[in-house]
Amino acid sequence: MNEEQFITRHPALVFRNPERLAQGRQRQREERRHFIAFFGSDLVVLSGEGLAARMAAYWQFRMHEVRDAEGRSAADHFRERYGPAAQLPEADLPADLGEADTVGVVYDEVEGNYFWTDFGVLQETFADPALAARRRHREAVLGYLESPTISPLAAGASQCHADKPGAVRPPPVTAPAEQGREATLTGGPMGSARDEEREQRISMEIVVDAYSPEEQAMGWYSSLEDLLGFPFVARCVAERAISPLRVGDEVEVVGMAPEAECAHEMFVLMRWERGTLGVPLAQLEGIGVDEQTRQAMEDWQYWVARYEL
Repeated sequence: MNEEQFITRHPALVFRNPERLAQGRQRQREERRHFIAFFGSDLVVLSGEGLAARMAAYWQFRMHEVRDAEGRSAADHFRERYGPAAQLPEADLPADLGEADTVGVVYDEVEGNYFWTDFGVLQETFADPALAARRRHREAVLGYLESPTISPLAAGASQCHADKPGAVRPPPVTAPAEQGREATLTGGPMGSARDEEREQRISMEIVVDAYSPEEQAMGWYSSLEDLLGFPFVARCVAERAISPLRVGDEVEVVGMAPEAECAHEMFVLMRWERGTLGVPLAQLEGIGVDEQTRQAMEDWQYWVARYEL
């Protein structure tokens, strides 16, 4: 496995390398400046039908018109590296984006480039909260709030200030039913308290650039495999129908279960009779473990309590 393949498979590990992290953030700031130079804002709302053409025009601008300090374009650098006959990469967009009525395209300095389908409906609702009485608008808002794969940035990017395009703030949720569901999802009275520091660590180090449940599972697996200090002793704090453990049982955890078993939940191996047995990590708390192991276990339990793979 070469370096590029390793980074693609385990992107979270890059975020533990200060030098690579600094380089990545600087490059992302530069890419955001190029995006704003072309679109005039870090957030634009386009029709799904016109998205491909507009993004192709941006990609043309990015590859051929943006120049570095030496006057060379990205296309020049690409051909220098891969040869003059090399075919330049093209912008590749998921097909479902073109089928949406509207698509929000944003380039955030921290979270990067995002595409949000039917963003126009969300933006309309936040600009006029009375529209939340309509089923389509209400479901659009709740859909964004409920999805663990959509950054919280989307909820904040929905109501533009008239004097500063692209600067946004979320609206109030007024209906009692919506207040209850929103509280559960965002750490209000009906949900566990939202831990901003933990949310930031998870989003930037564990599920960074993970846009599907499969990618999120891969990020969690790689992170836990790296951070948990095996072997360690743990206590069962919650019973599960798929596990033989009962509250109060103490076990020795010796490693992660095979990756194929962790597509929807993280399992660890404990010593059991003459071999090992996989049990959900979420039902365990460490006993006398190091700080790194404790934090990793608590991060996963926090995620399980609020989201799902």
